[in-house]
Amino acid sequence: MKSINSKFLLELLSGLDDYFESEGFRRKKVTYSKNTEHQWQLVNWQISTDDLPGKIKFTINVGVHNLELAKILEEDGKPDVWDCHLRQRVGFLLPEHSDKWWIVDSTSPIPQALVDELRGILREYVMPFLSGLSAKDDLLDLWKTGVSPGKTDRQRLNFINLLEKSI
Repeated sequence: MKSINSKFLLELLSGLDDYFESEGFRRKKVTYSKNTEHQWQLVNWQISTDDLPGKIKFTINVGVHNLELAKILEEDGKPDVWDCHLRQRVGFLLPEHSDKWWIVDSTSPIPQALVDELRGILREYVMPFLSGLSAKDDLLDLWKTGVSPGKTDRQRLNFINLLEKSI
């Protein structure tokens, strides 16, 4: 991450810290995480590698890491969003159901409208999505429907098999 983009993104995130803290999340660099009884929930901010002078292009990744499955797979510690058993780009949680990237001027102050837009998306789409997967069997139930964001069908079937064997 280029230093000007890194500085801009960290400044943007500092404007969202209070919202995430009210939801029980903590931030480390560009990832917010919450450890619940059954899973890790992660919200990660990804900067594009596109070279856009004076601009920053970013998106949001959402991840769920099932603790029971992690134990079976001998995955220790706090996961990275890329290690999560479910990953979804925020754009696919929105009504448009397509990838969403923001492009903003990184040489100007952060627009309050951007912060407000992001808070709205977090409140209306991201947190309900995570809440809908927070019970012990929610992720397993989702996988049984044939849906497995961020994973292949083979991984989904393997996860189902492993979790059902542990019951």
